[in-house]
Amino acid sequence: MKYISYIYRKTISPFVLFIVFAAFLFPLEGTASSGQAVTGKLKVTGNKIVLELQITSPAPEAIIVTEQLPKGVHLTKATPKYSKFVSDKGKVKWLLKGLSPGTHKVTVELEKQVSKKGIKAVLSYRDPSTGTLSRLEITP
Repeated sequence: MKYISYIYRKTISPFVLFIVFAAFLFPLEGTASSGQAVTGKLKVTGNKIVLELQITSPAPEAIIVTEQLPKGVHLTKATPKYSKFVSDKGKVKWLLKGLSPGTHKVTVELEKQVSKKGIKAVLSYRDPSTGTLSRLEITP
């Protein structure tokens, strides 16, 4: 009987602990905390830069998008309209509010063609499920 008790303590108990631990790491129901509420892709083609955002449900109330462009570049068009543009620093900012889950695009057209080097986008938002502030950096 001692042998069976020994086997139980050495094999079954660690196995049960593993299962309980795994249940916390991999919940059966999907939640926003198991992934990011917002993801994105950044594409640079000639003089056009397109940031494609993929937003899950529930969507954040607002997303701050900051794009770093080459310094001194001139914008000819931006969709949606940007909140702030500092040409000598190459920074463009948007405050996007009320976005629904799905795909959304932020597009910038520049006066001249640019390379991918040094271009990036930073997304900042409060995760709707956890309330934590999230920051995501995206490069082409």
